[in-house]
Amino acid sequence: MQDKSNELIPQEKLLDGMKLARNYAKYFFHLSKKYRSNLNYRLSILFGIFSFEESTKVLHMYKIIKKKRGITIQEWKDLATHTFKLTNLEKISKSNFEQDPDLVIEIRSMQAEALGMKSVIKNREQGVFLKNKAIEIQSKFEKIKEFCIYSNWDSYKKQWKKIDDIAKKEWRLINDLILFSSKSRLLFAQMHIEMLENPSPIFSHSHLFNDGLKKYFYEQIEHAKKLTSFKEFIKFETPSKHQSKKLTKAYYILNKHFSH
Repeated sequence: MQDKSNELIPQEKLLDGMKLARNYAKYFFHLSKKYRSNLNYRLSILFGIFSFEESTKVLHMYKIIKKKRGITIQEWKDLATHTFKLTNLEKISKSNFEQDPDLVIEIRSMQAEALGMKSVIKNREQGVFLKNKAIEIQSKFEKIKEFCIYSNWDSYKKQWKKIDDIAKKEWRLINDLILFSSKSRLLFAQMHIEMLENPSPIFSHSHLFNDGLKKYFYEQIEHAKKLTSFKEFIKFETPSKHQSKKLTKAYYILNKHFSH
């Protein structure tokens, strides 16, 4: 029997918590878009990062629900930590790519292709590389947020940090990257809520090792394709060539200004 003495939030309360966090994420994303349209990049970036963090809470709670238990005191403390929310999911995913058997990685790739996802990770090495890149980028979100709202000393340049140190066109590109990231994470979070409300084991691997793999595999793909949020995520998850160029420039700017 599971020891619940260290449990803070019971399992039966987690779906409501996921929906609440999703609603905050949607609200913050709406504000981020509003301030972006008004060319207030500073506030748009802040609310975009807030949205990203709340969507990440949804995904962490989903993982706990799949373990059929509630959230512990320590886990909730972790979810109150900004750096944890910004990078821990990617660290878990990286660890999975490093440790999962080759067959699991192959199945994951087959699932992505069959579901119509364009950004398919083909092998272990590519998965680890991309997750390392995501960790590097998202760890800078906290530095960006602090730059936007706090006075701070740049120990590398030996001077006070100022908003005007970064050109407006660079802030615009950073803003667009944050908006893209927060919307992608929000859609992914919504998809996981819908998966719980319309159960599908499509993203679980343990049951795939059986003789009925192909039949089961395609039945679950067809189920996933019917989810409204999944359709929206697939439509959005791969940027256009124009968007990709802007995102690449934004990555360069992040390394230029937020690497120290």
